[in-house]
Amino acid sequence: MPIFHLSPDNTPDHPSTPSPDAAPDNTNRPSDGAPFPPPEKGPRGLKFYHSLIIFAVVIAAMLFIAAPLQYAFGMAGLAATELLLLAIALAAARLSGGDFRDTLSLRLPRIKHFFAGLLLYAGIYAAVIPVSLFTQYLFPQAGEISQALTDFGTTVPPLLAVFIMAFLPAVCEESVFRGVILSGFRQLRKPVVIALITGILFGIFHLDLFRFLPTAMLGFAFSYITLRSGSILTACILHFLNNVMSVYSMYLMKSAETAAEETVAFSLSLSMLTGISLIYLAFAAAGIYLACRLFSDTRAIPHLTLIVMLIALFLFIAGAAIYTSAILNSQEFMELIRQYAA
Repeated sequence: MPIFHLSPDNTPDHPSTPSPDAAPDNTNRPSDGAPFPPPEKGPRGLKFYHSLIIFAVVIAAMLFIAAPLQYAFGMAGLAATELLLLAIALAAARLSGGDFRDTLSLRLPRIKHFFAGLLLYAGIYAAVIPVSLFTQYLFPQAGEISQALTDFGTTVPPLLAVFIMAFLPAVCEESVFRGVILSGFRQLRKPVVIALITGILFGIFHLDLFRFLPTAMLGFAFSYITLRSGSILTACILHFLNNVMSVYSMYLMKSAETAAEETVAFSLSLSMLTGISLIYLAFAAAGIYLACRLFSDTRAIPHLTLIVMLIALFLFIAGAAIYTSAILNSQEFMELIRQYAA
């Protein structure tokens, strides 16, 4: 496993003193003031078309190398896949001719940006949950794929599963997508556009139509956090925590299968899904807004914070009311009441 050398932003040994009348230098800042490193000048460094080539290489490796490995060796094949991705990222960073640490955004984030990234991830994750719920509601076969992933991931002890399915992706996949691929797209100079493109590529990378939108949304969050903080480390940490929760839910589902026949199962109706979605969207709105405020160096629009929080409160109350009403009127709830009454 490579050792990442962390360093603060490089500053000259003898900085020149700017004139009091000189205009501030905004050459290396994107249009919305986001502080991320500029692309390398001249022939050195990755360009946007390099990023597309790297992505094509990654997809080819997934289809023709990773898929046979995982089919033949299971979780060991998944570990080999992640290491292959890391090798692609490190090779691309070295061959680019640019600064290795800048290409992979290997620097410590500011504490403020770390917590902003944490809030943004929490907000996006809250928005992902309704998308996943409605996907499984509209496409029941998505649940079968989820069950297959659970069966695949729980074939090894939990700690080993955490290493293979959480730690390795946090290092290897981030090195590819928030490292070399994101570095090439910096020429576009628009953080939201760059994060959107990288997020879409991250969704395609998982080669699962039903998981495309959730993974693309998380990819957008990780990319935007890396751009605004100038550091890949926050995205790595959040990617790790996200996958740890996924591994935990896999083992939780596995252990719950044995007790499933002894309990009354609640099937989520459309009304229940709507209520749950509104509750999560309330948290999403609050989290994303607060993250943007922490990332921004400009003053907030007057009363905007109050407006956003009132909208979030309205969504939460409406969602709770709809969900409670749907539960109380469900057949499963009435059956549960009869069981306890008996």
